[in-house]
Amino acid sequence: MEAVALATKQGFVFVFDRETGDPIWPIEERPVSQSDIPSERTAATQPFPTRPPPFERQGLARDDLIDFTPELRQAAMQLVEGMHLAPLYTPPALEATIWMPGSLGGANWPGAAVDREAGTLFVPSIAMPTVTKLIESSSTDSDFALTASLPLPLVLARGGESKSILPVTKPPYSQVTAFDLNRGEILWQAPLGNGPRAHPELAALELPRLGSGAQGCALVTPTLLIVSEGGGLMARSFGEPKLWAYDKVSGAVVGEILLPATPTGCPITYEAMGAQHIAVAVAALDYPPTLLSLSLPIE
Repeated sequence: MEAVALATKQGFVFVFDRETGDPIWPIEERPVSQSDIPSERTAATQPFPTRPPPFERQGLARDDLIDFTPELRQAAMQLVEGMHLAPLYTPPALEATIWMPGSLGGANWPGAAVDREAGTLFVPSIAMPTVTKLIESSSTDSDFALTASLPLPLVLARGGESKSILPVTKPPYSQVTAFDLNRGEILWQAPLGNGPRAHPELAALELPRLGSGAQGCALVTPTLLIVSEGGGLMARSFGEPKLWAYDKVSGAVVGEILLPATPTGCPITYEAMGAQHIAVAVAALDYPPTLLSLSLPIE
């Protein structure tokens, strides 16, 4: 069956029959949190696909807060004190509310990549909590205005040193999810990027890859999944400009290439003079927009 799949910022994948538009798996309307603003009416239900499972955390609980060390855990608890840790689809409120995967989280403009022969969908995504709050507005259009803070950082003051930033939530901060679209199941999930494991508060812990919070963009080849570790708000703190190569079946990292600047577009592949090339656009404040083409030496 030919299908079309839509990856969303809420962390869902909706899959439809390509010809009829009918859902491949049932989509349920489920009750969601309602607005606490007087006279504001919000939808009583929202659509939830029954398959595949979500590829990102949806909503935030205290168990999701960083806990690498007791000190970091305590700092995270203090940071969110007085805030509402909200489930998915919670409307903005008069109290500060934290959304997950966040207004810049989930799947973004790069979308996803597909291996048509294997029926596998690869979705790069970000977990980036957003703090929202409604305040009184002077506008004649509405009684309230929305404020947002992106992303929600955990700020640590280390003695007399300058402040350091860590995410308030547990990793992964960015990742790739592989879906078997024939069965509507997750095949594997793998972090995208090393993340802040070299941070002064974490360096002694010998952590695995944590995900950098950087936006990824995927390219499927006959043998590999290539994902760029691109831009993103948290990537400014602990991202790296890289191309990562994953085994398509297992999700194991089989290679990585450090680039001279941040990828700004999706990688593509082509053949020239009998060799395979991978091209990607990069740029930075001190590096002009450039199209890089990478290839193994031609024998």
